[in-house]
Amino acid sequence: LGAVFWIAGPLGWIPVILLAVFTIALLVTEPILRAVTEADMSSRSRQQSFLVELITKQRMVKNCNGEDVWRSRFREMSANTAMLNLRNGSIVSYTAIFAQTMMMLAGVATISLGTMRAMEGDMTIGALIATMALVWRVLAPLQSIFLSFNRLEQALESLRQINRMMRIPLERQPGVLPSFFRDFKGRISLRNISLRYSQGSEPALLGVNLDIKPGELIALTGSNGSGKSTILKMLCGLYAPQAGSVMMDGLDIRQLDVSELRNSIGYAPQTATFFHGTIAQNIRLAHPTATDSDVKQALRDAGLEDVIADLPDGIHTRISGSDRRILTIGVRQRLNLARCYVKNSSVLLLDEPAFGLDPDADAILVEKLKALKGKRTVIMVTHRPSHMKLADKVVYMSEGRILLADTPDQVIPKIFT
Repeated sequence: LGAVFWIAGPLGWIPVILLAVFTIALLVTEPILRAVTEADMSSRSRQQSFLVELITKQRMVKNCNGEDVWRSRFREMSANTAMLNLRNGSIVSYTAIFAQTMMMLAGVATISLGTMRAMEGDMTIGALIATMALVWRVLAPLQSIFLSFNRLEQALESLRQINRMMRIPLERQPGVLPSFFRDFKGRISLRNISLRYSQGSEPALLGVNLDIKPGELIALTGSNGSGKSTILKMLCGLYAPQAGSVMMDGLDIRQLDVSELRNSIGYAPQTATFFHGTIAQNIRLAHPTATDSDVKQALRDAGLEDVIADLPDGIHTRISGSDRRILTIGVRQRLNLARCYVKNSSVLLLDEPAFGLDPDADAILVEKLKALKGKRTVIMVTHRPSHMKLADKVVYMSEGRILLADTPDQVIPKIFT
């Protein structure tokens, strides 16, 4: 640029003016381009999530004859994504046309003004040719930078998404080695626990206080959404209370490493999830060092001994999470319980353990609960009076609060009257 001013004098202002025009254009288009890029990427993400959900739940969609509804939703979502992509492409095309037009005008202005100066004798033809070459050497990078701004904005948006993901708090402090061998006695205290899933939602738990002695069997019951499962997940460290404290053997669980905590607790969630692999591998997810004998004992405790014996490869039979041939609802639930039993933990959390069980399997569960009573601390979510009668204490919840907490003889008549 300095050479252009030295050779052609005032003609050096042409690339300077073009640089100013490109800068103003970037300032004007940047907010628009950012908004369109964010909307485009967000729409693509929603569409991908929609497809993943459709694939994982395709059997349910077919059972409900909901293909037309899902096809309509996908068509609407695809149309929205296509329109955003078209709008983004249109902005890129318009900026390219604008940049090319400015380049042409700058070239024409350089030739015209340079020719006039040459005719007036202010510069030679050689100087004009050199000026044109230098001006194009200056203008070409400016055009490239201007046209690459769209790709830069997309890269910045991807970087912003990565930064948002990286700001998610870690469960474990890096560099801290947990102890996986803490032996909890099973004394649990919930002290004025409160929790909201989001700022605008109703409290999932509100002022919950509960003391559980080692070896007690506690039955949590109440209406759907009353906070029963939330308590179990909080005891596993999956949720953190926004007020109050959860004490395990006198220690606030926030002072414990989550791996140490979960390694010391057996948890059977309400919805069982299994992975592609053998039955033994799925059971060992909860206790990787469990022997084949430990796995078989856990399956026996869950009432699956005969079912596994009928399989060609026994506990080494390969299954997948979507395998309905082996994993019926009842078998899935008993495998879920077996995975909880194999840890032999001092604290067991059972979320609707009788879900999907037939009478024989339910009888096996009842016998197991009787055997655990007094030896392990068991917290069980249930709606069955027969299970509540086994408990040392029945806790009735509603809208995140504990309304009743007493012996089964005191609570059950009040619930079912």
